[in-house]
Amino acid sequence: MRYTQAVGPDVAQSVQNAAVRASKGLLIWTVYCRPLDFPDRYVARAHLTEPGQTEPLPFHLEAATLEGLREQLPAGLVCLARQEADEPQIVECWL
Repeated sequence: MRYTQAVGPDVAQSVQNAAVRASKGLLIWTVYCRPLDFPDRYVARAHLTEPGQTEPLPFHLEAATLEGLREQLPAGLVCLARQEADEPQIVECWL
């Protein structure tokens, strides 16, 4: 996994707002339970998805609990349940 910087909810909300204003793609937050690089944490990684490409953003949110992580996600998102084909560490996605 490539290094990313932990940010707080204010930065996450600013990035989400900018993505909505630009409306060039969709910002997806993927929530992981204990990924290899954070074996004792929940982590949300942001990806900007545009037609034909997906780009990971260089930051993440993290918390000790799923509830704590959800509290940091930007306001107004919709939760998508984990899909059968997802990696085992993926809990859910928010867009």
